[in-house]
Amino acid sequence: MQVNGRRLMIILGAVVMLVLVASLPRLVSAQATPMVINGTINGPSGPGGTVAASVGGVFCTSTTATGSGSYSISLPASCGTAGQAVTFTVNGVAATLVTSTFATCMQFAPGTTVNGVTLYPNGSQNSSCGTTPTPTSTATGTSTATATATTTGTAGPGPTGPTGPTGATGPTGPTGPAGPTGAGATGATGLLGPTGPTGAAGATGATGPAGTGGSAIIGGDSGGENWDGSALGLFSGGKSTAANPGIPRAGTIDNFYIAFNGNPPAGTITLNIAGSATLISCSVSGSVSACNDTTHSATVSGGQVITITDSSNAGKQMAWAAELK
Repeated sequence: MQVNGRRLMIILGAVVMLVLVASLPRLVSAQATPMVINGTINGPSGPGGTVAASVGGVFCTSTTATGSGSYSISLPASCGTAGQAVTFTVNGVAATLVTSTFATCMQFAPGTTVNGVTLYPNGSQNSSCGTTPTPTSTATGTSTATATATTTGTAGPGPTGPTGPTGATGPTGPTGPAGPTGAGATGATGLLGPTGPTGAAGATGATGPAGTGGSAIIGGDSGGENWDGSALGLFSGGKSTAANPGIPRAGTIDNFYIAFNGNPPAGTITLNIAGSATLISCSVSGSVSACNDTTHSATVSGGQVITITDSSNAGKQMAWAAELK
């Protein structure tokens, strides 16, 4: 009986060894498969941010997020023991994780893929769900084999964690192009506003240059008598050159006009200055009782005597006028 019992123990040990040897490849394969976590980073630090993962508080690996803030990180099985807490940092700052089931703590599980994990930078790390590695047990028989048993609990949906702090405001984007003009009709013109106050008076302008003397009308007539064609001075009745006053001021005489009362004999009337004939003259005849000269002019000095003469004995009452400029 002792021999048979000893043989039975040997047979049982061999069976256990065979079972352990057959299971070893599967255990090694499961332990060698990494844990893959996919998700996004919330906030402005997400695009291009560096995501670092730790297992049991020990750094494991890191990756870089895409331009949209998405990330995918692979945690090798060698980073720790299944069940330990997985924590994250973003750009070196602690980040709160929230799973698709709103859990804020995650256990290390090699060989699994977890999607929809959102990271909130400047948050807190929750490792309360992590387990302590189970000590190694050793069975000794004819041959020795080591097996590790790990008990992993099922994480239930925990309470919703607190809202993370608001991230910093990103830079203002560039101004977009101007939109097309609307198709609405132009509104009515508004009422005219009140007149503004009168502005202050401007400075007085500079004095302009002195103007030339104004024009004056000079002339005379025969004083109610028939004119005999002799020298007739300024104003009425002046038939004597000695009695005629001189011109009050210097200037230019032009625009000479003369008219007779009735039809005078043909003759030429000439304007004289200081007894000398000028180019100022015009002619009358029996059928023409008035004439003028607006073409010629003559210069006169102040005090000179002005007279007119007729080449014929006119024998008619008359009057004349000219312009002194």
